[in-house]
Amino acid sequence: MADKNSLMDQLGRAVGCHQRGDLEGAARLYQAVLAQSPAEVDALHYLGLLEAQRGNAAAGAQLLRRAAGLNPRIEAVHLNLANMLLELGALDEALASVDQALAINAGSVLALNSRGLILLEAGRAPEALAAFERALSVAPDYAEALNNRGNALLQLGRAEEALASYERALALNPQSEQVLNNRGNALLELKRHDEAVASFDRALELRPDYAEALHHRGTAKSERREEQAALADIERALQIHPRYPEALNSRGNVLVKLGRLDEALASYDAALAMWPEFVDALGNRGYALLRLGREDEALASCDQALHLDPRNVNGLNNKGNILLDRGAADAALALYERALSIKPDNAVALGNRGNALLALGRSGEALASYEKSLVSDPAAAEINMYAGMCRLLMGDFAGGWAQYESRWQTQFFARWRRDFPAPWWRGDQSLEGKTILLHAEQGFGDTLQFCRYATAVADRGAEVLLEVQPPLKELLASLRGVKRLLCPGEALPAIDYHCPLLSLPRAFGTTLDNLPSAVPYLNADPARIARWKESIGEKKLPRIGLVWSGYRTPGLQHDRTLPLVDLSAVASQPAQFFSLQKDVSAADKADLQRHNIRHCGDELADFADTAALIEVMDLVITIDTAVAHLAGALGKPVWILLRYAADWRWLQNRVDNPWYPSGRLFRQPAAGDWTTVMHKVQTQLSLLLAADRNPAG
Repeated sequence: MADKNSLMDQLGRAVGCHQRGDLEGAARLYQAVLAQSPAEVDALHYLGLLEAQRGNAAAGAQLLRRAAGLNPRIEAVHLNLANMLLELGALDEALASVDQALAINAGSVLALNSRGLILLEAGRAPEALAAFERALSVAPDYAEALNNRGNALLQLGRAEEALASYERALALNPQSEQVLNNRGNALLELKRHDEAVASFDRALELRPDYAEALHHRGTAKSERREEQAALADIERALQIHPRYPEALNSRGNVLVKLGRLDEALASYDAALAMWPEFVDALGNRGYALLRLGREDEALASCDQALHLDPRNVNGLNNKGNILLDRGAADAALALYERALSIKPDNAVALGNRGNALLALGRSGEALASYEKSLVSDPAAAEINMYAGMCRLLMGDFAGGWAQYESRWQTQFFARWRRDFPAPWWRGDQSLEGKTILLHAEQGFGDTLQFCRYATAVADRGAEVLLEVQPPLKELLASLRGVKRLLCPGEALPAIDYHCPLLSLPRAFGTTLDNLPSAVPYLNADPARIARWKESIGEKKLPRIGLVWSGYRTPGLQHDRTLPLVDLSAVASQPAQFFSLQKDVSAADKADLQRHNIRHCGDELADFADTAALIEVMDLVITIDTAVAHLAGALGKPVWILLRYAADWRWLQNRVDNPWYPSGRLFRQPAAGDWTTVMHKVQTQLSLLLAADRNPAG
């Protein structure tokens, strides 16, 4: 009996050391007890807990297994073993252990809470939620279970309910930085970004080195378009916790938004070096590679993500985007549909689905998909913009112009947004005696199409300043109503208002019935026209200008470039042909020479030169480029070759276009089908030239 008393005394002293934080002293005493009595369950149990405290959960779990084997009726042993096994990732064994604890005490809120955590980690959120609900039925004010219940609800996509659960937990424990962080995540999911940032701020006031809250606050700031502030938060989180793959993934996402694609790729790679099966990072890496023009690698990265998790919505979206960019709209649509079968209300997949449907010419379905996306995320600027463009394509100008204004909130268009001390003119302020700056915002074609509104603005009594791209400056001097032309960077006088060019149609309430269609509204310089007439020589046959390629943007070649061999087939017709294409490859130059097409591109200094050259043509045949807009603005006959999913400005199902009365549209009947287009062009050109040779009367 004395020996037993001595053993218990030794065990008591070990527990005392343990409670005081003297882990080394406690360990020596526990081991001394076990040396004398290897089957002492309490010593095994407490030494196991101590090992876990020292960061050796595997050794701790082994000791608790021995204790459970010696006495399987101790609830705490099974529960603590389950928690250690959860930390070790041995989820099946952890679940079995916690179930043994519950077999001893079915109403144990600690065991029910632990069971929920294990199930949540295993991705079994519905069962996890049931476990937390059981715990709360026993102890309704159990703050930890309320917090965990919120996590399960958030994983199930029930963010509003999750938020309510976090609020209940905070009412019980207002100083819990963990609950504040989780509450911020729920608010982030609900797109309530300002409130999310405030919740993360409160968590960080309580614990300034809380890496997870810093990371999530950075994500929320990124959603508020505060990319630099977001990046600073995420970098700070990584300083505190360098091996944090989720933060590295988020860092990559912010860098993509900032256009720092190589750095973003490096961040994704760093995350994957720590966690090779990090599915979201693989999918995001694919998107960065796509933006870098490395499509094959992008596709491989997305495929790897989907091999690991075929139901990963992010991976399905990103792979779909790659295929859509390659022109494979049908295959992309199938991927977006798969994503939506998993998450029917996923705003990103719905928006992407709209893009694919639009590329397939199914504009009505596309608009419906955009609108459904906006139900899930009403403030999504890109989707609002796409919906606006879709409406414009369909001829719904009233709704289209309004939604198209959302472009200024998108990352892509933010680079063209200009800030001036003067207010934005939106059509409802008087311009009589006022000075207004109209400024270009996108490409050459956009400026050429919408500069016509400068005249309408001047007719309202304004002094009009027009800022345009340098290659257009001399040409646009012919535009009526412009007091002064400028280029970006030139000093501006005082102004009363400003307006970007593509916002003018909305300001004027433009519809299909009242759009300004009078041409020409631009005129070529007579002296330049005379020089071109002298350069190209006597006119013996009708003169036809050719353009077969637009501005070369990676990922858009499949829909903005026509093989020259297809267009040069028309050169067998009885006419003189001229290349108006400025940039031509060596191979194309050889083809031009072989087909007796004179290349004029090397002699074109700016658009004033191109305009003068167009003026000496009888017809221009061009793919959808700035030259199409220029010929239309000059009122010259122009045949415009359009891809199947043509831009909104050409409307749909029409061979004419109200913006350019002298234009005629030749549309692909199916994606990629230039053969049918060129057959129609050759047929119509033969008829036109025959009529020219044999005029009626």
